[in-house]
Amino acid sequence: MDKKQLAFWWSMASVFGISAYVIAGKLAFNSGIGDAVNFSCQVAFAASVFLFLAAMFGEGKKSLRVSGKSIKYILMAGLFGGALNYGFSFFGLQHTTAINSSFVTEASVFFTVILAFIFLGERLNLSKALLVIFLLFGVYLVSTGGNSVAINNGDIFILIASFFVSVGYIFAKRGLCMTPAIIFSAYRTIFASVVLFGYLLVSGALVFPIYYFWALVNGAAQAAGIFATYKALEYATASYASLMMVVTTVVTAICAWIFLGESMNVAQMTGGAIILISVYFVEKANV
Repeated sequence: MDKKQLAFWWSMASVFGISAYVIAGKLAFNSGIGDAVNFSCQVAFAASVFLFLAAMFGEGKKSLRVSGKSIKYILMAGLFGGALNYGFSFFGLQHTTAINSSFVTEASVFFTVILAFIFLGERLNLSKALLVIFLLFGVYLVSTGGNSVAINNGDIFILIASFFVSVGYIFAKRGLCMTPAIIFSAYRTIFASVVLFGYLLVSGALVFPIYYFWALVNGAAQAAGIFATYKALEYATASYASLMMVVTTVVTAICAWIFLGESMNVAQMTGGAIILISVYFVEKANV
């Protein structure tokens, strides 16, 4: 496959990984887990274990070495796209629905396009701006069913997390030029878990028990989503990968309807169609 095809398929793989992560997180909270930050730390640690094992088996132990130049990008991607994103998104998810979470999270599309234009020199033209608008309108319909948006505290935290995701993408895009995606993913995620653990330790908020089952389930989903996202960023612009991953909203909505009993009406189906049509044009334009 050529670079364009790899960008498309890895973007689609990230869609299913991120959707699984959202649904698994909501199932975990529905099961009674009440501490979002401690849980997100455990999930990040589990994800890093999965990623390091994959890196060692796939690339070999020697490949775990990284250059000093790439370390700063790993640390920044881990801080913004990892620790801060995990903490804010899990706390927000605890206080909103999976579909609503998916809607607000997709604000990262807007943030990523702007930040990529400023810091990576990616194109920002009228057609890209219109695609962002259509995609967000589709996300709005899928998430709200056409009703007015009732913003709550959970959504505000997820909005902040979506900005951190975009910042993390910018650092990752630069770092992935020097480090393979699986290695970058592993170090970025272990750093995120260490930052979260340090915060919990210093703040005195570190508590037990360890949520073994849900931490492993969510960790596996998170590891898959992170790796696929970074593979997409290896082959695509940050804007393209971010725009393509809006399909996550459609997949999450369908999964939430099936597994969580959340609503699905005509307006949401229309929104899903708008997203898929818009993504088709994103793929054709290869923005």
